[in-house]
Amino acid sequence: MCVNLRVMQQQLIFDRYAFAQKLKTSGFNEAQTEGLTSAFDGAVRDAVATRQDVHNARVEAKADTSALRAEMKEEFANVRAEMKEEFANVRAELARIEVKGDANHAEIKLYIYRGLLIGVLSIIGSMFGTAMLVARLFIK
Repeated sequence: MCVNLRVMQQQLIFDRYAFAQKLKTSGFNEAQTEGLTSAFDGAVRDAVATRQDVHNARVEAKADTSALRAEMKEEFANVRAEMKEEFANVRAELARIEVKGDANHAEIKLYIYRGLLIGVLSIIGSMFGTAMLVARLFIK
């Protein structure tokens, strides 16, 4: 069954008359022809995206992506500021610790720095993983 479907001026045009004639010549009665023609016309109009629909979806996706990038940039800046403050606090705490003559002093610093490094790497990894997940959800 060949039916004319054309997109003109951003609107879908379904040739109801040609479709109805094909149904009638195939043996459908008037009520069946009208019912099928109306149903098919509605289904086609609901299922087919126009150029404007596609354009609107692209614009919306770009806006969502831009908003997500701005939000992630702000969040990364906040984390950097928090990490900078935390490093300053750890350095200040280490400066206050005075372990004179204690052979474990260097080892204590090493454990503190290792713990801090592991924490920082965990935060960065979590943020990167979250950013990738969100990006995959919005950008397909």
